[in-house]
Amino acid sequence: MLYVNNNGKVLPRESSQIVAGSRAFLYGDGVFESIRILHGKPIHLTAHWLRMKRGAEALCIEIPDFFDETFLLKHIQELCELSKIFTGGRCRVSLDRMEGGLYKPEKNTGVFFIEVMPLEENEFQLNYKGLEVDIYKQVKLQKTFLSPFKTKNGIVKVMAAIHASQQGLDDFILQSDKGNIIET
Repeated sequence: MLYVNNNGKVLPRESSQIVAGSRAFLYGDGVFESIRILHGKPIHLTAHWLRMKRGAEALCIEIPDFFDETFLLKHIQELCELSKIFTGGRCRVSLDRMEGGLYKPEKNTGVFFIEVMPLEENEFQLNYKGLEVDIYKQVKLQKTFLSPFKTKNGIVKVMAAIHASQQGLDDFILQSDKGNIIET
């Protein structure tokens, strides 16, 4: 059984629910980080924490005082132990604006959600087969002050993944509005 931490409440993954009025669900109002787990421990946590913190600040989300790198490490490891992830895994940490309001939020208080899932590999694996990719031309990304952060608006990446699958490709490469390759 896998477990999640929904703003301080540890629950079985199957019993977690979206809070009515969730701004992350309704507006994509938040930031997240995907963190690789090796040997049951998160790697590069400092870099992930700092990017999440800067992203939340850019979105004017108030980070709770207790929500820091030490807090994340403790709770990610707790979820790994409860979920019996002792080797490879993946963690997603979300920091979202508290529910309330329409486009204009009632408050800027941050709420968090941490989830872990096992992976078969405990180490990074070299892909000897290679990948078949192409450039996604339907939508080009613009560089903004939010570009360095993982925000909840991933629709371009979702559409690129769907189109890649439909064309028998492993992935699409995204490009900027200036035609520069920027990410997959």
